[in-house]
Amino acid sequence: MVSTAVEVIMNLHKFCVYAVSVPPGKQRLIAKYAYVANMNSPLGQNAEIDLCQYDKMSMIASHPEQEFWWLVEMDDGRRGYVPANYVMVCHFV
Repeated sequence: MVSTAVEVIMNLHKFCVYAVSVPPGKQRLIAKYAYVANMNSPLGQNAEIDLCQYDKMSMIASHPEQEFWWLVEMDDGRRGYVPANYVMVCHFV
C-alpha cells in the first residue's frame, strides 16, 4: 500500500509533539517540512541550514535573540539554525 504524505504526517503525530517551547539540550527532532536556508539571513551569513522533510537532528540551543530559531546538529554533523515551527520533538528517533 502506498501512503500519501498526509497519512505519513498523521502517523508521525502519534509519536511526536509539536515543538513550541523545548528546553535546550539534546532533544531529538524531525523536520515536518523542507526548508531552504537563506544565505543572507539576519541571523548571520551562512547561519541557517537546509532541511529535507523527515530529516533527523538534535537541538543544541535556541537563538539568543530570536527564540523561534533553533541551533541544531543534523545526524550527518552539519550545524545551523532552522525555524522552530518546521520541526517536531520526537521520542522515537
